[in-house]
Amino acid sequence: MKIAITGHTNGIGKAIYDDLITTNDVIGFSLTTGYDISSPEERKKIIEESMDCTVFINNAFDYSKWPTEENTDSQCLMAEELFDAWKGQEKFIINIGSRINDFSEFENEYKAIYAKQKKRLDQFYLDHSHEKPYVITVRPGSTNTRVVKQENIEKLNPKDVAQVIRFILENKYNFLVRTITLGKIND
Repeated sequence: MKIAITGHTNGIGKAIYDDLITTNDVIGFSLTTGYDISSPEERKKIIEESMDCTVFINNAFDYSKWPTEENTDSQCLMAEELFDAWKGQEKFIINIGSRINDFSEFENEYKAIYAKQKKRLDQFYLDHSHEKPYVITVRPGSTNTRVVKQENIEKLNPKDVAQVIRFILENKYNFLVRTITLGKIND
C-alpha cells in the first residue's frame, strides 16, 4: 500500500512513519525535508506527489505562527484541499486530531487556540463522513512528544498511536473506523 504522511520526522508522525515503512511504501513530508504545510504552494506540491497514494495521514500541525490567533490552520486546509483532489475516490484521509476538544476550559490561551484548530478537523470529519475519500479522525490524548510539556500527567506513547493507525489500515476493508479517541486509563 502506498501511504503519504505529513510531519513524519518528529513525535506521533515519526512513530507512525517508522511503524508503517516496514511493510508499506511510505512517503513523508515535513519541514525538515523541505515541505511547509503553511504554504499554499507547498500543500499543492504535497497533494501532487500523493496522488498515487491510497492513504494520506494528515499529521503535521502548523507551528509556524504559534502561538498566535493568526495561525493559518494549515492542517485543516491540507485535509480540505486533498479531499477536493481525491473527491469520489476509494482512498483514505486519516486526520490526527486531539482529545483536547473534550474539554471546555484550558489552562492557557495557547491550548485554547490549539483546541480551536483541532475542533475544525473534527468538524471536517463530520461534514464529510459519508463521502469518498473516506475521512478518519484519530484523536489522541496527551502524548509523550516534544510539544506536550506537562510533567504531572501520564501520556500516551507515540508508538501506541502508531499501532492504532496500523490496526485501522490493516482492517480498512473489513470495517471502517471513522473516529477514535485515545487516552490513558486515568486520563
